[in-house]
Amino acid sequence: MKQKPLTPKQRAAIGRQAAAAYKRQQQHDLHDGLSSQDWIRREAVVACGSRISEALNAQFEALMRHFCLLAGETGKALEIEMKNTPEDREKGQLLWAMMKLLTETLRVPTGTDPRPAARQYLKTIVKQQFGNALDPTSPTRPEDCTVEQLRNLRFTVVNRCRAMKEKELSNDEMRDRSGSGTTQAE
Repeated sequence: MKQKPLTPKQRAAIGRQAAAAYKRQQQHDLHDGLSSQDWIRREAVVACGSRISEALNAQFEALMRHFCLLAGETGKALEIEMKNTPEDREKGQLLWAMMKLLTETLRVPTGTDPRPAARQYLKTIVKQQFGNALDPTSPTRPEDCTVEQLRNLRFTVVNRCRAMKEKELSNDEMRDRSGSGTTQAE
């Protein structure tokens, strides 16, 4: 089933909520020095993987919820969340858990928001595991996956993050050994 783009009314509602969120973030100096347009674009990509102008109808709630939270309107965000089906909630929980794990594990330059890198990494795994050029219905983004696919994807993410941490630990051990070996030789 082909997804429809956001309606002009939906885009306007998201735009208003995003402007309120930016205003609040600006008051608390949390906007990273970005202009409102750049900040809103970045946060929309974080929330659903695309800009508001490119978002699909199915992403409306995710965008509204995200900007409500950033605007400090947690009650409104919770109200939006409660409208979702149990399957949608499980998908959201799985995506949130994977994003959290990836943002904690991926190494990004200091001062850089790790969420876009984590989002892109997750998107790449989805394409590797479920993408099929011959099947136009195969998922290419995490939001397009079924709950079962997301459960499988979670195992992959957990295993890859564990491997990244083990590799980092072994690299640290190697540095410690080479550093202590130099000291003993002197």
